[in-house]
Amino acid sequence: MVQDAMQVAFVREVRQALVHLYDPAVLRHSTLVRLLSLETDQDPVASLRSILEDEIEALRPGADVPSDSNAWRVYHILHYRYVEQSPQNEVAKDLAVSVRQLRRQERSALELLADRLWSGYDVEAEPAAQDLLREPDGEDAPQDRPGGAHGPSPKIESGSAGKRRSSCNKYKSAHELVPPR
Repeated sequence: MVQDAMQVAFVREVRQALVHLYDPAVLRHSTLVRLLSLETDQDPVASLRSILEDEIEALRPGADVPSDSNAWRVYHILHYRYVEQSPQNEVAKDLAVSVRQLRRQERSALELLADRLWSGYDVEAEPAAQDLLREPDGEDAPQDRPGGAHGPSPKIESGSAGKRRSSCNKYKSAHELVPPR
């Protein structure tokens, strides 16, 4: 249960960093700087921004993947919403889905991205992870939830243990992430 709470908090932290991707004042104080062991980097803000952008780019499907596939949809959602900073209504229109559907798909895409970071940087093994990701009252801070004060916090399932694996791997690939239209 503690691990699930940590993973939910981690998804929240990833989303917060992405929302403020081009705001150095916010990124400088992001919990991700410590969780990804960036505090000793010459420029932790640039390192964090680069990691987030690189992880999104790593989700870009190959040329052989059909353009209407789930993998492309995941990539487009993350790229346009966070790297390009496009509003939800524009992205929804471009992807020909409702804003409500985009929110659901965006939440799933964020979970996939957080899962990649969680496993790739072995966040669970980070000594400060539990302290950094725990809210004082044990609850998610409402203002940090993806849907605002009333929105649900994303939840990621637990998996098996192992190095460079995801203990919260809910999806095997971006193809499984978003159901076909």
